[in-house]
Amino acid sequence: MTKVERTGSSTLHSILARFIIRHQLNVMTPRRGGHMNLSSPNSFMIGPDDVSQADTLINHAVYNQTLVKKYIKPGYRYIGLVRHPVAWIKSASIYFTRGQRAKKRFYIHEANLTPEEILSDDSLLFQMRSDKSSWFHLGQLRWYGFNYEHRNNLTAIKDFIAALVPQMDIIIINDQYDASLVMLQRKFRWTPLDIFYNLTVTSPAPGTEKDLPAELVDKLLSAKVNLGDKLLYDTMNRTWWRQPELKENNFWDEVFHFKELNKVVNRYCCQNSQQVKLVLPASQWHASIEVPQEICFYLRTAGGKGKTIATLSNYSANLPYFNQPEL
Repeated sequence: MTKVERTGSSTLHSILARFIIRHQLNVMTPRRGGHMNLSSPNSFMIGPDDVSQADTLINHAVYNQTLVKKYIKPGYRYIGLVRHPVAWIKSASIYFTRGQRAKKRFYIHEANLTPEEILSDDSLLFQMRSDKSSWFHLGQLRWYGFNYEHRNNLTAIKDFIAALVPQMDIIIINDQYDASLVMLQRKFRWTPLDIFYNLTVTSPAPGTEKDLPAELVDKLLSAKVNLGDKLLYDTMNRTWWRQPELKENNFWDEVFHFKELNKVVNRYCCQNSQQVKLVLPASQWHASIEVPQEICFYLRTAGGKGKTIATLSNYSANLPYFNQPEL
């Protein structure tokens, strides 16, 4: 998976992490923090077994097909995520500019900037990161390995997207998140138990519901700013909607059914104690499902991004990880 910031990737990370741990897969994880550099072996580890190739990679790492093939076993499925640039910058503005660190990062006196403030100030909009990419400019393309030095070359952007998207086996569209998860479940031959997730971390942040002024949307989607991310979104969105399963009579009924099940599981797992076991009745899409405490543990852990990353890193390093239940 290419873990793209502000696309629902942390939620998907939590889903995949519990599958990895339950099935004792070998995974690449950062030695420190949440990011790794695939071209620098000292920045990551593979575990829990002492092997040279992992079964999977789900942490932040700029995508490089050659290096992925080097460090991941053959037969992997590539998952890509994307979000419409307007929704993305609303989320990114809140996430990247919050707290004391943001004041130093963006040279600002007050944290918690709005997307309007960022889009109205080019010094903020094009503020560089330590890796010579930008916080808000082409913030999605960067994770797929696009060379930021070519940011003003629209032909290079189009060629990059045309080569990238066909490599993806599974696409997660943020504005069709539950439907994307149901598609993932089908392709992996999983059950709903494998894709339940914490609804609180995917709720819209306060202030993101308001529409941006039309002139700022035009600026955001211009070639100078994030047209590249819009072209990426359009290409991945078209590819996603071409999946024949979406035209099946009962696919969207299955999506609705999953949404309702997920609400039930979230209410159950958020209780202070679960003395009564939760059993979800059988349906046309699955047999009856008994919800184990393991699922509640991971759903609660998913409420803290750092905990989810640390849980997987500790697992990879053969260290204890956050009150793990008996599996």
